[in-house]
Amino acid sequence: AKNELEMMYILDPMTGIYNRRGFYQKYEEFLVKQQGGYVSVVSVDLDRLKPLNDTYGHQEGDFAIKSLGEALKEMVGENGLCARFGGDEFVAILHHDKKMDNITEVLWNDMVERLEQKRRALLKPYAIRTSLGVVQEPMSANMDIDALISKSDKLLYEMKRLHHEQEDEALEKAQNVTQSILNHPLFEAL
Repeated sequence: AKNELEMMYILDPMTGIYNRRGFYQKYEEFLVKQQGGYVSVVSVDLDRLKPLNDTYGHQEGDFAIKSLGEALKEMVGENGLCARFGGDEFVAILHHDKKMDNITEVLWNDMVERLEQKRRALLKPYAIRTSLGVVQEPMSANMDIDALISKSDKLLYEMKRLHHEQEDEALEKAQNVTQSILNHPLFEAL
């Protein structure tokens, strides 16, 4: 019973991964277990969660949050640690033996594929979109994890801003195409 209570204290009930408290507690163990190499600190959150909730309901928003938690846990595997910090905000830390080129692209593509597999498996009518920020540093026992999370958060919000701009541009193009179709003489005659 005591162990169960301890787990409730450090696990997020929705996703089953660590919560913020659990992340910081397990981070100390992570530092001891992983020696040398590099770490990637990853901040992740969902894109357009509110419209997903508004369109499909909060159960589907919860499904997206759970799916992101599962995908992140699968992605970090045994050499990492991940947590839901709140809402749709997640943090992970991964250990690598050597510095990885294009780490943000590699991790983002991995995440997109994992989320798409979960969506397809249950025939969900929407995409689960995400943005992430990654900071890669040499492994060190005295790393300032809060500073690394802050840096990865800034990169996350830059990716999110770019995603929103691309979506806005795509919507504007689609609206322009629709308007040009509606202005075509064949439609005007109807």
